[in-house]
Amino acid sequence: MIVDGGPDLEQLVADELAEARRRLDSGVPAARLYEEFERGAREHGEDWRRVALPDPGSRPSRGGPPRTALPVHEFCDLGNFGCALIEPVLHTVLDSYGDELRLVWWDVSDLQQREVARLARAAAGVGPRFWELHDLVLANQRRDDFTRPPPEIPSPAVLRRYARQIGADLGVFDYVMATGSGAEVEQLKQARALGVKPPSLVIDGEVHSGFEPPRLLRAAIDRALARRSPPAR
Repeated sequence: MIVDGGPDLEQLVADELAEARRRLDSGVPAARLYEEFERGAREHGEDWRRVALPDPGSRPSRGGPPRTALPVHEFCDLGNFGCALIEPVLHTVLDSYGDELRLVWWDVSDLQQREVARLARAAAGVGPRFWELHDLVLANQRRDDFTRPPPEIPSPAVLRRYARQIGADLGVFDYVMATGSGAEVEQLKQARALGVKPPSLVIDGEVHSGFEPPRLLRAAIDRALARRSPPAR
């Protein structure tokens, strides 16, 4: 069964933004919002939903060595405001582990939405420059003061400018934007069929919301790393 974000996800993001604004209005500094959201969060991980992931194949990934690093699977799409919001904290957490972790991108874009499909096609069109496009697009959607709505999804002209800016092959980019590569469609179908809603992280089979506080994400990563370590003799 294919599951997308839909109204439930939109309501979740709206509720999170409303709560963030309420705390800002009450005097909480923006830099402490995540710390504030940690209060009352779940302490234990025994009730996490679990999912068995297929081999990620050629999905974009970055970080530690592919053969040895623990994969952290990010289920998102470039048009999702929630995915833009979690990026700074996600990077801070993952970077603190150095080469022990590798981030794997699972695009769950809804190709029935024309603007979202455009972004998925652009991501395929830049090839090995994916992460540079990823960072540009999400950075331009994020508003750290939580008081402005996300901007519109970039137009074809803006996406082409991004592709030129990051040094992508514009001939390939233009071709994929016009025709699609085919490969991204199959990968999207496979990812969406898992029913993991964005923004989510899958860590050693555990499904975590990207909005979870850093200490819970670290706890999940530490558990997974401990399970990979050989027992002491």
